[in-house]
Amino acid sequence: MEWYKRVKIPLAELKKLTPNKKVKIYLKLEKFNPTGSIKDKIAIEMIDEMEKSIDLNKKIILEASSGNTGISVAWYSAIKGYKSVIVVKPNTSINKLRLIKLLGAKIIFSSNPRETAEKLSKNKKYVWLNQYVNESNVQAHFKRTAKEIVKELKRVDVLVSAIGTGGTIIGIGKFLKKKFTKIRIVGVIAKDEIEGLANLKEYKLESMPIYVKNKEFVDKIHKVSFTTAKKMVNLLAKKEGLLVGLSSGAVAWIALKYAKKLKKGTVVGIAADGIERYLNQIFCAPGGIRTHDPPVNSRALYH
Repeated sequence: MEWYKRVKIPLAELKKLTPNKKVKIYLKLEKFNPTGSIKDKIAIEMIDEMEKSIDLNKKIILEASSGNTGISVAWYSAIKGYKSVIVVKPNTSINKLRLIKLLGAKIIFSSNPRETAEKLSKNKKYVWLNQYVNESNVQAHFKRTAKEIVKELKRVDVLVSAIGTGGTIIGIGKFLKKKFTKIRIVGVIAKDEIEGLANLKEYKLESMPIYVKNKEFVDKIHKVSFTTAKKMVNLLAKKEGLLVGLSSGAVAWIALKYAKKLKKGTVVGIAADGIERYLNQIFCAPGGIRTHDPPVNSRALYH
């Protein structure tokens, strides 16, 4: 098996922030995937599955992404020797854009990446992975992420995951509900805007086919603000030495809330990536200040 399919993703126990010593809280640090995020798993699964029916050497792989999936698709395309095009929003983190470019993919900017990708996909030279409906997005987490958790833990009472496309929470939820019949699967979305998290101003949950098709596997959904997520990122860094991304901060916040409710047990949160990709967007200091990347004036650099 290739090295990138054998990467071990650690579970980090929160020992200082836990509100109840009888409840263990773990964050699954997906930043230890090859490109630094959980999306490597779905890129591998989607492209491997598509190879079975399409000669990708004759196509250009197309994906719409908030950044992490784009990086992962560009990375795995590079390994496989395929061409790729990633459609992103203009305000995507400059560090993410640099990584996509470094991996050899072409970048297209759009205020609505999914809509643009759909239009481009009508050209037969493209093959659109479309993580938002692709069953391989779910299967990657059913076959890998969930099994990794079960391999290390004999009991899980609550699983907390961000919802972006729905693939992570549904894939893990399907597997864990078979293993732990009383487990609660909890989703996290953005109250305002957190990169990598669904927010209701932009997309309704009802517009996410993966979630709609499988929503019975999700017991509860909570909204978290940018400010709260950032506060949690700071706490995790200073108290636990964990450098996680903003969506992971939101997940950790909700995980702590559930830990307070339990008398005893285990709570697991999925930390999708690390803080490194967001340092140009957020200044992590006490009472932090939100700053955005400078505008990308020379878009030709990314084409």
